Amino acid sequence: MMDTIATLQEKPKRCPLAPENDSLTEEIRQLIYGKSRNKYRILFVIRKDMVFVLHTRHSSQAPLTEEEVDEGNEF
Repeated sequence: MMDTIATLQEKPKRCPLAPENDSLTEEIRQLIYGKSRNKYRILFVIRKDMVFVLHTRHSSQAPLTEEEVDEGNEF
């Protein structure tokens, strides 16, 4: 998974907006990792020229909340 996350260093805007984007104030993007039932969403934001990975969530988990966005970590 870390190799997949590392791909965000170049062209992170290639990833689509996450479903949470419509309900949050900051632009949230997602990168899908895995296949079939083992699919994960890597949720991140782009702030200036840095990518902040907010969460890695199984595709069956509830959408990200505003509080979780505020806890995002720098990648």
